[in-house]
This record gives sequence, C-alpha cells and structure tokens, in this order.
Amino acid sequence: MGITAICGSLREGSFNRRVLKAVKELAPKHWEIHHVDLSTIPLYNSDIESQGYPQSVVEFEESIRKADGVLIVTLNTTWEF
Repeated sequence: MGITAICGSLREGSFNRRVLKAVKELAPKHWEIHHVDLSTIPLYNSDIESQGYPQSVVEFEESIRKADGVLIVTLNTTWEF
C-alpha cells in the first residue's frame, strides 16, 4: 500500500515531523510511506502556471495520483492547559 505523507511544518525539528517519523516506524511493513517535501512547492502563481508547472509540482501531483491514501500530519502546539 502506497501512502503519500505531507508534513504540515517545514521546520526540521517540528512536532509534525516527529509524528510523521513515528508513523513511518510504526506503520505495517507492507505500507510504503512517501514523504513529500512541501518546501519545494512554490506559492501559486498563474503567470508561472501558463508556462507549465514546475517539476516539484508535477512530482507532487503524480505522488498523490499513484497513492492508495494521503496522510496529512499537522498539529496545533499552542494549546493551553
């Protein structure tokens, strides 16, 4: 089973990345989890779109199309207790 995973934070030491790492370690062995790095995806710009999508966007779209599922890891760490 192929899973495309998207981390909701770009920061290397974020809680989101730690959760994604744990999911990859604890997932069933037959799952193939592919982490897509959002830092390579540019902000939307229709001027660029008319010239063709950047390679990172093409690869991101292809990864989602091929996946059996998509996992988005995002946490709110500003909770107050």
